[in-house]
Amino acid sequence: MADSKKNLFLLQGNYFERKKALDKIKCSFPGSDIFIYDETASYKYVEQSIREFSCFSNNKIVIIKNWPVTIAVKESQPAVIKNFIKLFPNLPLETVLVFDGINTKSNKFISAVKEYGRAVEYEQKTDLNGLKSKIFSFFSQLDKDISDENAGLLAEFISLGAKEVDLDLAFMTLKQINELTGSRKVVKIDDINSVCSQRREFIIWSLFNALDDKNRSESMSLFKLALGSVSSIEGEINKIFFTLNWRYDFLLLARQCYDKKFSSKDAWSKLSEMNKMEREGSNNLVKMKKKLDVKTKIPVKKYTESMYSSFYKSYRGREPVITMYDQDHLLLIQSTIGKIYGRMRAECSESELIILMEFLFLVICGVIKHTNSINIFTSKYLLMA
Repeated sequence: MADSKKNLFLLQGNYFERKKALDKIKCSFPGSDIFIYDETASYKYVEQSIREFSCFSNNKIVIIKNWPVTIAVKESQPAVIKNFIKLFPNLPLETVLVFDGINTKSNKFISAVKEYGRAVEYEQKTDLNGLKSKIFSFFSQLDKDISDENAGLLAEFISLGAKEVDLDLAFMTLKQINELTGSRKVVKIDDINSVCSQRREFIIWSLFNALDDKNRSESMSLFKLALGSVSSIEGEINKIFFTLNWRYDFLLLARQCYDKKFSSKDAWSKLSEMNKMEREGSNNLVKMKKKLDVKTKIPVKKYTESMYSSFYKSYRGREPVITMYDQDHLLLIQSTIGKIYGRMRAECSESELIILMEFLFLVICGVIKHTNSINIFTSKYLLMA
């Protein structure tokens, strides 16, 4: 039996670490012919490629990016997996077979790879501490330094308050920072800001922070920055508006639980029972029903636990968001959002939409505190003047 321990691999997980492993495999077999196959190839053709000798090199590397197909399409994947398992014991020594990022949950297939080769699964997601470790490791391998403070800040910028971070997105950001620094050996805060500030998600996250800090100048600047890199200003304004509506509606409910002295856990237990709703029917027959997940058919939660948790966290010395607003202020914000939504439905120009959003920022930042001022400003006659 051929010793396949060195020429059969299954690589799973995030793209960046899979690519590093694949590059290492290629370097271990220099001068090899390389063949790449996916779902566009037939299994018989791939098997023939694996078994036949290479004309131009002593070795060849066959990389499978997705399952090849068989004639019986409905039975394609199970049949292909079964055929590959039969092939492993007789894999030619001169052929290196790599399954790269292939989607499989077959325990038989994974066990067979482990028996005759190596199966490596890299993390696809990680938490904030794990991301910070990845940042240090990434730059260390490039012989570059990043301070503990800057690594922590970068991890927060990438995660944007989420419990878990997709490592493909994280490594893409790290590569951009590396390219920006060039031959320089130290990663500075300006490098981090320069790359992260171009991401829409970062701009919106920063806008939330500026509004929570009641910094109206910074809020206006970030809002204009968000509008400066989009093809549809009206579309972007609508996205930001409805995100703010969702956030402050959620924050009001969380604050009510907070004022009633509910623990964070008990409050989330109650709020997590709320589901998204969707309309069904038309005209007089319209009714609301729970929105179901397309795949699982389970009701979709209206709010996310990661956003809820972010209300209670203290980032880099800032007080928790839940303590930055009282109920009266949040009710005023929601009232303003409702009135602005009414104006937006009446068809506004881009200039009017921008004015309405800037007015909302003034209410959130506590500059405007009276209902009468809101009623006057959101009047259609004032905007038409």
